[in-house]
Amino acid sequence: IVVVFDVYRKGYMTGKGDTGNFDPMSYLVRQDAALLLYRMAGSPAVTYRDIYPDVSGDDYFANAAVWAYDRE
Repeated sequence: IVVVFDVYRKGYMTGKGDTGNFDPMSYLVRQDAALLLYRMAGSPAVTYRDIYPDVSGDDYFANAAVWAYDRE
């Protein structure tokens, strides 16, 4: 519980959907992994580019996807 609160307090993870609940038994999918690393890096400013065919500019993880792509 302490670790969950710590990553929540730091803004690294905010929980799932509108409820903000944490689900430790669910998988960490690639967009959420990228978002986690992006937030841990301080959420630096990026300019959205259409890089991935399955990511659009209004996706909640769009900036994180571009940020991660730039670090490949």
